[in-house]
Amino acid sequence: MPTAGVTHDITLEESDSRNKRGYMLVRNRRGQRSWEIRDGQTIAPRQLTMGELSQAEFPAELELIWYQDNWQGGIGGVNHKLHPTKLASGLKVDATDYGVLRLGREVRATTVSGGNPDAYNPSGFALTQGVSNNNMLLWAFIGKDVYSGGDDNWTHSSEPQGITCFYKNAIQYGTDNIAAGWASSTDLVNAPVQYIFKQPGSATWTASDLTTGAYKYFAKARNSSGNEVIWGGHSISDTAINVNGTHNASVTTLACVSDPTSAIAVNDMIAVGEPGSRELMLVTATSSSNLTVVRGYGADAQSYSGTSTNIYLYQPHVIRSSTDFDNSGSWSGSVTIGQDDQPITGLVVDGDTDTLLILKTDGLYSYTTDGQVRNLTPLFRQFGHAGNFEGVYAWNNHIYLPLGYGGLLDFNFETATIKDISFKVTAPEETDLHGVVLAMHGDPQNLFMALKHASAQTIYILRGQEMLIGEETALRWQNIASLGAGAALTDQRTALMVDTSLSDHRRVWTG
Repeated sequence: MPTAGVTHDITLEESDSRNKRGYMLVRNRRGQRSWEIRDGQTIAPRQLTMGELSQAEFPAELELIWYQDNWQGGIGGVNHKLHPTKLASGLKVDATDYGVLRLGREVRATTVSGGNPDAYNPSGFALTQGVSNNNMLLWAFIGKDVYSGGDDNWTHSSEPQGITCFYKNAIQYGTDNIAAGWASSTDLVNAPVQYIFKQPGSATWTASDLTTGAYKYFAKARNSSGNEVIWGGHSISDTAINVNGTHNASVTTLACVSDPTSAIAVNDMIAVGEPGSRELMLVTATSSSNLTVVRGYGADAQSYSGTSTNIYLYQPHVIRSSTDFDNSGSWSGSVTIGQDDQPITGLVVDGDTDTLLILKTDGLYSYTTDGQVRNLTPLFRQFGHAGNFEGVYAWNNHIYLPLGYGGLLDFNFETATIKDISFKVTAPEETDLHGVVLAMHGDPQNLFMALKHASAQTIYILRGQEMLIGEETALRWQNIASLGAGAALTDQRTALMVDTSLSDHRRVWTG
């Protein structure tokens, strides 16, 4: 330590204050410092090339700031280095347009006038050909009533049938449309009821009166001749056999007006009575005059008297086809897909082919016009959730399979491979989005999804686009709207349809 020098102290201390290091800096006998202070620059300054300052030309001290100007990676960002184009939170942010970040889209409500529907549940939509011109007509199915309109309000058209039910999105077949009917009564809730159809020459919709006119799901495919057909799955059909006499709620032998063995076999399920007072039974034995059954097989037992109570065959594992489904047409014989205790939950066709894909609670099956039935997902045999694959949708060579407990699978039919694209995987920290996919619909560029909040009565409307970011091509999701029901949601009555009938913009309808 020089005696004539002047000292300066510097202390270096760690951020947790655990370790400190002290340094004593000394001037020489002339009072001059042997050290000097300079502002170092780790990166050499860059020269502006085009007269504009870009991020690459910022000074070194600003290089520590990370900039993001593209959010097309969508929902699911966790770390900016790993997810440079994603959003950390996407519940109220829409970034579907490149380089633009904005609040979620405005949701416009339309009014319903007339008809006094039994329930204000818009459960389905349809676009049909006009009666007197080629202009498309927009329809909404609200409870058991149908409404036309869609610009600012919906106007009551008719009530095709007087039972407590609702209808799903219609399918176009030629110039006709067909919509599946579901029961909303408390006896066999969501069981199939008679479908409705719309023809160009009719002002409104007509209910089917065919004995095989009740299906939960429809899909359009080709037959062996290359012609278009409509397939219906998960059916209830009239056996033309009635219960004979008085039966209380505990009698296990049902007397029949005519021989039941012509239409009913052991292990069949039968629905006795009409929607609203139906009972499901399991047949354990048959004879020429009666049926031995298990009562209350999924619904409360009923009492019967007289000879007017109808017996229906309940076949949740059966499909049929038709080229003419109006009330002068008919349906083919039944095709059995797997077992009846794993019901069909959806039908879909991947492209314009004759291969029908049938979703059941235990997996995905295929049926071709040569009569072959194959289980494409044998590993799902123990899956079994009652809501598996409801809302299945085919889009751009992908088949999207919603899971009953929440989540989404991407099935590639050509390679028979499955990829989990659930938000639990792609957006692990966005727990609100880990709920059930209720409905999907799309156009060639965009896929839309109605997703239920994981624990609340809220629906998120998401827009998905398949794009290449870096070296990965994947479906990127943006949340464009949030809807609160204000009450408990009925999952099966949530509807979603993309409407591109207008020339200047696209509309996404949900109910």
